[in-house]
Amino acid sequence: MDTAQESGLPPRDRRVWVVRAGRAAVNATDFLTQGICAIGFDVDENLSGLDQSEISGILKKVVPDDSAVAIGLAAGALNRFVNEFSVGDILVTPEPRGSLLIGELRGQYEYRAEAPIEDHHHVREVRWFSRLARSGLSDPIQNSLGSALTVFVVEHEAELLKILLENIGGPVPAPKPAVLPKTKTTVDPVLLPSTPLVPAGPSGGHFETDKKALIYLLDKIQNRDLALPDFQRSFVWDAGATRELVVSIIRDFPAGTLLLLRGGSNIFYPRAVEGAPDLDDHEPEELVLDGQQRLSSLYQAFSGVGAHRFFIDIGSLIHGDDIDNAVKAYSVRQAKPWSSIESQARSLVFPLERVREFAYWRDEVVELRGEHDLGDGKALRGYLNEFEKAVIDPIRQYEFPLTRLSSKTPVEAVCTIFETLNRTGIKLTAFELICARAFAEGYQLRERWKDALSSFPILDEFAIDPYYLLQAIALRSDLAPRRGEVLGMDLTVIDNQWDSSVEGMARALTMLRDECGVLTAKWLPYAPMIPTLAAIWQRIEDSSGAAVGGMRKKLQRWFWCVSFSGDYSNAPNSRAEADMPILREWLDGGSPPTQVSDFSFDSSTWLDATGRQRGLYRSTMALMMRHHPLDFHKAAPLTKEVIDTTGVDDHHIFPAAYLKEQGMTGHADTILNHTLIDKTTNILIGKKAPSVYLGQMSAELKSDLDSVLRSHGLPVSKEGPLWKNDFDSFLEWRMEYLESALLEVTGDPEMNADR
Repeated sequence: MDTAQESGLPPRDRRVWVVRAGRAAVNATDFLTQGICAIGFDVDENLSGLDQSEISGILKKVVPDDSAVAIGLAAGALNRFVNEFSVGDILVTPEPRGSLLIGELRGQYEYRAEAPIEDHHHVREVRWFSRLARSGLSDPIQNSLGSALTVFVVEHEAELLKILLENIGGPVPAPKPAVLPKTKTTVDPVLLPSTPLVPAGPSGGHFETDKKALIYLLDKIQNRDLALPDFQRSFVWDAGATRELVVSIIRDFPAGTLLLLRGGSNIFYPRAVEGAPDLDDHEPEELVLDGQQRLSSLYQAFSGVGAHRFFIDIGSLIHGDDIDNAVKAYSVRQAKPWSSIESQARSLVFPLERVREFAYWRDEVVELRGEHDLGDGKALRGYLNEFEKAVIDPIRQYEFPLTRLSSKTPVEAVCTIFETLNRTGIKLTAFELICARAFAEGYQLRERWKDALSSFPILDEFAIDPYYLLQAIALRSDLAPRRGEVLGMDLTVIDNQWDSSVEGMARALTMLRDECGVLTAKWLPYAPMIPTLAAIWQRIEDSSGAAVGGMRKKLQRWFWCVSFSGDYSNAPNSRAEADMPILREWLDGGSPPTQVSDFSFDSSTWLDATGRQRGLYRSTMALMMRHHPLDFHKAAPLTKEVIDTTGVDDHHIFPAAYLKEQGMTGHADTILNHTLIDKTTNILIGKKAPSVYLGQMSAELKSDLDSVLRSHGLPVSKEGPLWKNDFDSFLEWRMEYLESALLEVTGDPEMNADR
C-alpha cells in the first residue's frame, strides 16, 4: 500500500498528534460525526497569527483566577492547535472504553463564533478513517498516550505512524452506540430500542401509622417551616448512603419513623436543615428530633444542593438494568456534563432535583431529541410515561410515618426522649439481624467477631464493619453482596467460610497498609472495595511459591487503578459482583481486567482535588505515602504509632496564610500542596515561606532533611521551587512527580522494570 496516500505527503513529513475530546472523551462522537476536532479553554476569540505568549495574555484576562501552571498548559495546547498543526498530519482522539479514533488533518485553523461543540470555538477539519483498540498497541505507545495534556505529540511517533497509515484510505468509522457508563462521567447518546424494558414498580409493602408525604416534608424544609433544634449536630450522610436511601424510597421500602416537635422553636433555638435556606428569624412550625440525617440527605438529593448531585440513568433502565444501578451520585464537578437539559436529553439522564416537575422535563427532552427517536418522539414519550409510573410516582407518593410531640411537652421530657433515641434508637444492621438469626440456631457470630478483632487487631485499627466480612463470604460463595442475598445466606456457609474470610481480610488490609500507603483508616480510598479484596485473597492463600508474589502485585495494580478511576464510588455491590470473576481469571493467568488494561487518568484533576473529593484525595495521599515517608520532626518512618503519638495529619506545604499574603489563593488547598506533617512541625511552619521554615528544619535535621523531603515526594534542590518559594512551579513539579508515581503502580510491571 502506498504510504503517501491521499494527501501526497510522505510519512516522514507527517506528525502524529493526540487531541483529547474533553474530559472522559465526552465529545469524541461529535468529533467523528462532524468531521472535526475542536478545543476551547474558555477563549472565544480568533487566535490566527498569535504566538504562545500572546495567547497566554488572552488567557490571563479570560481566566484571571487560574494558576500560572493551568494557564501555561492551556496556552501550550492552543498554540500547538493554531500554529503547529499541518494539513496531512495524523490525529488520534481517545474514545470512551479504550478505543482510539484515527484521522487525517484536512483543514487550516478556524475560529467559529458559533461553537460546534459547547464552548469549543477553535476548529480543524478532519477525515476520520479508522478506529483502533488501545490495548492492541505496544506498551510503550499505550503509556505515551496517557499524558494528561489536551494536545500533544506522542512518543514513539515513527512506530505509531507506520501502524496508523496502514488504514488511511479506510471508510469513516460508525459512531459507537453508547449508554451512560457505570463509573465514569461521560455524556454519550442513548438509542431508544423498539421494545424498551420498563423497570419494575415498587415491591416494598406499606405500613400503617400517621404519615406525611416525603415531598411535603421537603417542601416544608424549603419553606423554613420544618427545621432542627440548634443542639442537633450538622450531619449529612455520604453520597453512597444517600443513594441507597433514594433507591429504598423508589422501591417503597420503609425508611424509619420521624419524630417531630410542634412549636419546638419556643423551646429550642432553631436552625435550618443543612443546605436549606437560612431561617432569618422565621419561626418554623416543627423541629425534627429524630430523622435529621435522613431528611437532610434527602433534601440535598432532591433539591440539587450540597456536595453531590443525584441522577437516574434512564438509558441503563431501557437496557434492563435495575434501579439500584441506575441511581447515580456524582460530585458537583463530576456532574457538570449533565448540567444542561441538552446533555440530559442526549444521555437520557434525569436529575432528581426536578422530580417535582418531571412532566416539564419530559416534554423538554422529547422536543430536544426530536427526529433522533422513532415516531417523532412518541415511543420515547410513551416510555417516559411508564418510567414516571414506575419510578417518579413512588417518590412523589412516598410517605414517612411520623410521631409528633405536643408543644406542651416539658423540656425535660423532650431532652430525655432525644437522649434515649440517640443512645438506643439506631436501626438494626444487617450483621445484627444475622447474629439474631444465627443465635437461634446455636451460632455465636457476635462472639466470633470479637475473637476476630482480638486475633487480627488491624480489623479494629481500620474500624472494619463486620457486614463487610459477610459480603466477602457472599462473594467467595458466588453470591451477590447485596443486602437481600447476604441476609439470606445459609448459616453453615457463613460458619465454614468465616475463619478464612477473616484472615483474608486482615491480610489484604495489611498489604494496603504496609505496601500501598494506606497508613491508617483515614487514607483508605473506598472502604466498599474491602470485601472484594478479602474474597479474592483466597486465591493467594491457595497458591504457593513465586505465584503468590505475582498475584499480590496484580492485586496492588488493580487497587491503584480502581481507586483512581473511582469505580467503587457508585453501586459498589454491583461493582464487586462484576469484579470477582474477572479478578479470578486474571490471577489464574488470564487477561487483566479492563479497569487495569485501559486505565487512564487526567493528572490536571489533581490541581482541583481537595479534601472534598474524598476518594481521589485519599488515593493520592496513599500514593505519596506508599514508601513510608519520614517524619519531619525526627526523621523516623511514619507508622500508625508515630502518626497517633505525634499528631501527624495532612497539612499545607506552602501555608495557606502565606499564600494569601502573597495574593496566591488559587489552588492553595489542592492535594498537590499537602503532605503528612506532625503537629510540632506544623506549628513551626505557621505561615512562613517554605525557604524560611526549611532553613529552620535544616539546622535541626542537617543532612537528613533531603532524605525527609525526598521521602514525601518534594523537591530537594535549593535551586528548586520549594526553596525558591515558587508556588506555581512547585505545583507543576509535583504533578509531574505524581504522574510518574502513578504510572509506576498502574502500568505493566515488566515494562516499568525496563524503563
